[in-house]
Parts: sequence; structure tokens; C-alpha cells
Amino acid sequence: MKVMVIGNGGAAHAFVTKINKYPNISVIICAPVNPGIEDVEKVIGYEPACINNPVAYLNIALLEEVDFTIVFPEILLSYGIVDIFEANGLKIFGPNRAAAIIENSKVFMKDFCNKYKIPTAHYATFTSSGTAKLFMEDHPAFLKSEKSPKFVVKADGLAQGKGVIICNDESSTFSAIKEIMDDRIFGDAGERIVIEEFLEGMEFSFMVLTDGYSIIPLAVSRDYKKIYDGDKGANTGGMGSFSSDKIISKELQQEIIKDIIQPTIDNMRKEGYPYKGLLYAGLILTNDGVKVLEFNSRFGDPETQAVLMRLNTEFLGVLEATTNQRLHEYKLNWKNESSVCVVLVSRGYPNSYRKGDIITIPRDIETRQDIEIYHSGTAYNTHGNLVTSGGRVLNVTALGKTLKDATKKAYEVVDRIEFTGKYTRRDIGYTS
Repeated sequence: MKVMVIGNGGAAHAFVTKINKYPNISVIICAPVNPGIEDVEKVIGYEPACINNPVAYLNIALLEEVDFTIVFPEILLSYGIVDIFEANGLKIFGPNRAAAIIENSKVFMKDFCNKYKIPTAHYATFTSSGTAKLFMEDHPAFLKSEKSPKFVVKADGLAQGKGVIICNDESSTFSAIKEIMDDRIFGDAGERIVIEEFLEGMEFSFMVLTDGYSIIPLAVSRDYKKIYDGDKGANTGGMGSFSSDKIISKELQQEIIKDIIQPTIDNMRKEGYPYKGLLYAGLILTNDGVKVLEFNSRFGDPETQAVLMRLNTEFLGVLEATTNQRLHEYKLNWKNESSVCVVLVSRGYPNSYRKGDIITIPRDIETRQDIEIYHSGTAYNTHGNLVTSGGRVLNVTALGKTLKDATKKAYEVVDRIEFTGKYTRRDIGYTS
């Protein structure tokens, strides 16, 4: 069987590493690639003619006679890569363009939740900065939590996981409105915005597979979006994650499926957006119950790295079952251990950062069964040295009997990897 994996981030590398062990897979076509993905045994790498053009990947799939494709970048889902592949008779995992709107538009997601009574924060949406500022001047109490003076301002469109600004007061909210809508710090994603109340509680990630009817949840995880320890500083694409059976109870998982996930899948179908693939729910456990912070239409990164370390089941058949409404025939089994993923970044990220610094990874680390090092922003220079090429560089992921054990293992490896300007949070897995 030939499988194609589209994406070259840490989550894609984790996925390729996992399926490489499956005996029924002969070749894994990867486009684009990074040095870590290239080193996986069954991989044949391609560099697409245009990285954000679905047709470039279609041409590769047709040339290689690919049996099944998995897409990681949300931008390609928003451009309708699933529709294009299916129109050409190719099997592909992920939501079509219409269904991907649940991530592509924060306004759609909030209005959808409001319409179908799916619990989320109070909010208002705006198409101009002037209207937004006038609303905040006249009606701030509508969005203000009784327990917090904070607000959250979100760009409507895709912003690589960074289009959210938490504001401590009304003044900083006005600044965020200006930055997103007038200064366009997130580009066209800032044509519309959502302003919502700030919710207090424990955030966690709840990913499920669905064929448009049936649902299979993945192991629950938590991620860390802020750049600095203690959840301080700017939002990033993710500084680390962990997965453990102790994050939430099994009873609460069933409530989430009943009150949030199943109504979302059922009503997306009812609205004419049948959803197949992976649905990522960013949730928060408040004193008033679980509420939705966001929906994403693809695997979370770096949550996927931690989650896949715990997976026992052969995964590919389950993904294929989402394309033909056979998901009810499958179930997933998980290891009882915990896992931790620590992201190493180039200093300066998520703003400007250096590239081209040589990375040193001790060879003995790469042979350990309880450790995986997934590449995200790496490349080879002209001398054949592994160097930094992105903000998020490497993902050190460890498996342990307990969360404490996994965290200790991960940081022992983190401290042995070297490159100039290496930075990482030191509280991944410790603050839970």
C-alpha cells in the first residue's frame, strides 16, 4: 500500500514515524519533507511545485499511484484539497472545503455554537474596527466575566495558531482591535474579528475521528501556547504538550461527546457541511462546565506528537474508515503510560528568529524506544550539517510510566541537544 503524507511539521513527522512500522505499507510519499522525515525508512520525498497549491500534490499522487493520502496543513484543507482529490477518484483523509470552515472562520464557529446551544464564551463579531471600538465603549459588560476583567480578541481567519490576543482590560482590547483589523498583523485573517469573554479554567485538547456519523476519541492531551513559563508572553503555534489518562475522567469524556462533539457532527451534516476526518476541539473546564474555545479541522501540533506515542492500535485502517462510514467497526487501544512533548525553538520565536545554526543531537538518543525526536524547522546546509530553518525546530517526545517520569526523560534529552539560541519552556508537563 502506498500512502501519501502532506506536511513537514512535527506532527507529520510523528505520523510518518508511526505508520512506517506497519507491514502493509510499502512506501510513504512525503511532500514536502524535512531531514527527520527523510530519514524514515519507507519515505520517498517530494518538493511540490507550489507548497500551498492542492493541484501540485494531486500531480504527485497521480504520478505515484497513491492509495491513500493524509493532509496536515490547514491551509490546504481550506483550499479544497480533499474536494480535488476525491474528484479525481483518490482516497484522502480530512474534511472537504465546505466543512473546513469550522476552523477557517472563527465567526462561523461561534455562530454555529450559539445556534445549536453548544457551550462557548459570550461573544460579538465585527467587520470594522470602528464598530468594534464603539461596541466596547458602550457594552463592555456584555463580554466581561464576573471573575475577570479580561477579553479575548480573535482574528476570524487562519493565522497559524497565533491569531488570538488576550487583553487584560478595555484599553488593551482597543489596541488589539487596531493591530488585527487596521494594522493587519495577521494579514487577511483580520478582515473580521470575534471579541469574547475570557474564560477561567483548565484548557485541554479533545481530538476525535469521525466519518460524519460515528465518533472515536483520541487520547486527551494538553498543550502550552504561550512562549514563556507560567503561560506568559505571546501566543505561539505550541511550545509543548502532554497526554495522560488523568487529565479528565472517563465520565467527563462521555459528557463532552454527548454535549459538544456529537451535536457538532450531527448539525454540521444538517447544515450541509458533512464533516469527515479529524475534529480537534480546544476545550476549557470552567466552574460552569466544559466550553468550546475553538475547533480545528486537522491534527493538533504538538498534541499529536504526545498522543501518538501512546497509541497501540494500527492506525491507518481507522483513518480510511472515516472516508466510507465504517468507523463504527473500529476502536483504538492506548498505552497506560503518559507522554510529554517539549518543543525546542529558535530564540526570538514567535517573532523574528535566526536560521542556519548547526544542531547537535547525540546519536545514542535516537536509538531509545521511549524517546522520539520529531523535526519541525530543520534543514541541511551546503556542508551537509543539520541546521535550524524555522521557529519551532525540534519536538522531544518521551513516554513514561507516569507524567513525572515522562517529563524527566524529555528534559534530560532536551538538555543534551545543542544549537545556538536554543530556547524551550521549562515547565512542560510540570504545570498541569
